[in-house]
Amino acid sequence: MQRQTSSATTLLDDSPRGAVPNSGEILRAEALRKTFRSGGQEITPFDGIDFIMERGEMISLVGPSGTGKSTLLYLLAALDTPTSGTVYFAGNS
Repeated sequence: MQRQTSSATTLLDDSPRGAVPNSGEILRAEALRKTFRSGGQEITPFDGIDFIMERGEMISLVGPSGTGKSTLLYLLAALDTPTSGTVYFAGNS
């Protein structure tokens, strides 16, 4: 990637902002927990999920209906907030 400045062209590193130098880590989840209330019942599709996704890696999320696959994807995409835990994208939470 190049950026034009007034006097010269500057080459920019295409690493994600906040990424650890020389690290392939692009997505990290720490201690993710999500709970819902349904009537008088508390539903916890997952509790304590930890993982790291490296740059260029492909991951499949497979499981029966109702096991929390879409919920996890919503959390990873920052479309929902976890009950507890943290999601980091390129080193930023």
